[in-house]
Amino acid sequence: MTVVAAVPVLTFLIGLIRRNGFLVALRMTIQAAFLMLFLVLLTQAVLPLDGYEALGGRFPADFFVRLSPLLAVAAMLAGQVFIAGLLLGGMTLLSAVIAGRFFCGWVCPLGTTFDIFDWLFLRHLDRPGARDGFLRGVKYLALVGILVAALFGAEAAGWFDPMSIVTRSYAIVVLPVADEGAKVVLEKPLEHETFRTDMPRLAKALARTDSTLKDLNILYDARHYYFQFATLGGVFAALLLLQAYQKRFWCRKVCPLGGMLAICGKWRPLGVYLDSGTCVDCGKCRQVCPVGAIQGKALSPEECTFCGSCVAPCPVDALSVRVGAPASVEKRPAVLPGRREFLLAAASGIAAAPVLSLNTQRQADQVRLVRPPGAQDEERFVAACVRCGECMKACPQNALHPAGFQAGLAGVWTPRIVPVIGYCDYNCLTGDQPVGNFCATVCPTGAIKKLSPEEKHKTRLGTAYFRTDKCIPYVERLTCSVCAEHCPVPEKAIKDEEIEVKDFKTGVIRKILRPYVDTALCIGCGQCENVCPLRGEKGIRVERVRSVV
Repeated sequence: MTVVAAVPVLTFLIGLIRRNGFLVALRMTIQAAFLMLFLVLLTQAVLPLDGYEALGGRFPADFFVRLSPLLAVAAMLAGQVFIAGLLLGGMTLLSAVIAGRFFCGWVCPLGTTFDIFDWLFLRHLDRPGARDGFLRGVKYLALVGILVAALFGAEAAGWFDPMSIVTRSYAIVVLPVADEGAKVVLEKPLEHETFRTDMPRLAKALARTDSTLKDLNILYDARHYYFQFATLGGVFAALLLLQAYQKRFWCRKVCPLGGMLAICGKWRPLGVYLDSGTCVDCGKCRQVCPVGAIQGKALSPEECTFCGSCVAPCPVDALSVRVGAPASVEKRPAVLPGRREFLLAAASGIAAAPVLSLNTQRQADQVRLVRPPGAQDEERFVAACVRCGECMKACPQNALHPAGFQAGLAGVWTPRIVPVIGYCDYNCLTGDQPVGNFCATVCPTGAIKKLSPEEKHKTRLGTAYFRTDKCIPYVERLTCSVCAEHCPVPEKAIKDEEIEVKDFKTGVIRKILRPYVDTALCIGCGQCENVCPLRGEKGIRVERVRSVV
C-alpha cells in the first residue's frame, strides 16, 4: 500500500518538475491516484471478498463501473428495474453539471491509460489539428442510439461504455499478461538449480517477491486465461493505436459516456475559459489540448475535459480556470449534431433492439451456454449484464469467460462457464458467509443474483452427460472414476456401476466400473468435465438449463 500511495505523490512531483503548472500537476496526481485505486480494486477482487475489504472496506470492487451514469441508465431501462447500486453514477453527472467533462480528464481509468500510452509511444507524432471536426458528433449519436435501444429492451452500453471497456480489458487482457510476464521474471529462473546455487541471494529475493505478490493477490496462484483473449486484446490495442491518428481519439469521437457528460456540462459554471479579447491566437493552446476543444479564439464547453494543459502555455493569460465566462467570449464552436442526425440515431436504436435479439448460432451450440450461479433467466440476464468482466476476474476457478454468439448478438461478451478451463466451485464461499456465489458480489447490476451457500448448492446450472464415443470406460472398456471421485455433491451426482465387459484383445469377460450421471442430483458445476483426463474433447460434458432465480 505504501507503493500505491507513493505513485500519485511521485506523479505530482514530476508534473511540477516538468513545469506543467500546478493545475496539470494536480490533475496528473489525481489521475494516477484513481488509476491505482482502479487497479487495487480489480486485483483484490478475489476470495474471500478482498475487494470489499481493500482500503478499509470503503470501496466495492465494482466501484468504477458504478460511477458510469450511462451504464446505470441503460441497465435500468433495458431491465426495467431500479438498481440502487448504480446511483453512484449520479455523482458523475453532478460533476459534469458543475465542471463539464471533469470525469473524463481527471478520473476515467481508460482516459488515463490513453494518456500514459500516448506519452510513452506517440508523443512525438505530428497529428494535425485539422482532423478535429471529423466524426466529432459520433459520440452524441451513439449515446442516443444506446439509450433508445435500452428503452426497447436491448442493452448495448456495455460494449461502448469506457468503464466496461477498461474493466474488461484490464481483467481479461492486461492482468493475465502482466501476471504471466511477472512469473517469467520471478519463477522461471528458480526452476534451474544452477541459478539457485550460483546466485542464492537473488534467488531468495525473487522467491520472496513472488510469494509477497501472491499474498497480496497481485499475482494469481494458478494461470488464468480467457476465451476471446485475442479478440478483446485486439479491440483494446486498436483503441490505443487510434491515438496515432489523433490524441484521445476515442474520447473525442466515439465515447458515449463522454457525450452524455458533454451535454450535461454545456452550461457548466466552473471550468477553463478563454478570453477572446486577450487572446492573440498564437495557437499554443490548440497544440496541447488533448481533445481539440479550442477552435480559433473559442473554447467548446462540451468538449473541454478541464485538464488544464492549455492554461500554462498561454503567453498572455487568456486562458484561466474560473467560475463563469469572461465578458469577451467568441461564439462557441458547434459540436452537437443536428436534429435530423439525432432522429436517425434514435431510429437506429429502435432498429437495433430486434436485430440484437437475433440468435446467429446453431441450437446445438446454445446448449453449451452455461451461465453463472444466480444468473437471471436468459432474457433478463442479457438485458441486465453490462459485460464489465468483473465476475470473470473474480471467479476463483477461472470458470467464467466472455461468450461469443451462443446467445445471439445481444449476448456477446456476457459471462458463461467453460468447464474445460475452469469449473464453478461448489463451496465458492463457505457457510459462514452470507453469500455463496462470489461472482454476484462484484456484479454491479444484479444480473447475477446473490445466493446463500445453501441456495448455491441447490442451484442447477446444467446437467452432465457422458459421451459414449469418448469416455474411457465406454470406449476402451477400462475403469476410470476420475469424474466420480471429483464430483463435489455430497451424495455424488456421478456414481459408478459394476458391469461385465468383453476384452477386445483376449475375449475374456471381466468386470469394470463405469460411471453414470444421476440427473436428479447433478447441478452442472462442470468439475467433472474439467478433471476428465482425456485431451481435446472430454468424455463428459455439461449442457445448460435455465437458472430458477
